Amino acid sequence: MEKIKIAFFGHRDIYITDDQREQLKTTVSHLIDSYAFAEFYFGGYGRFDHDAYDCMREVAAACRCKCKFCYVLPYIYPKYLLRHSPPDGMYDELVYLGSENIPPKIAIIDRNKKIVNICDMIIFAVTRTHGGAYQTLKYAERKHIAHINLATNFITRLL
Repeated sequence: MEKIKIAFFGHRDIYITDDQREQLKTTVSHLIDSYAFAEFYFGGYGRFDHDAYDCMREVAAACRCKCKFCYVLPYIYPKYLLRHSPPDGMYDELVYLGSENIPPKIAIIDRNKKIVNICDMIIFAVTRTHGGAYQTLKYAERKHIAHINLATNFITRLL
């Protein structure tokens, strides 16, 4: 295969421990090793997203394949974009998978489901049984998408 798509979801207040950082880097390095191209998808909210992004920058610098960093927007309203767009150069691409018809209240949940639907592997850091990251984990399980929950150090299904 030529390309692999990996997304990251976690609670906004979850920090990646040093052990999880090493597990994440090792796991993703092995996953992308046989691919020419890897795309990483982030929502950009919270501590986990930022820690995972930093980790993947390290992986990208050390791997043989080309890596693309994608920031997935839940909304495209000008007010939102002014306040929440990432700094220039941080991501290779801003992606909008939503629909203008989706109410803002459920746009993030809709975006998360659409990310799961296009990815080959999802990396989670979910410790609670509520919230958007948890809902996305349950959705990935129902869709039988390969995923890892770093919070449990349990690999539920590998490619």
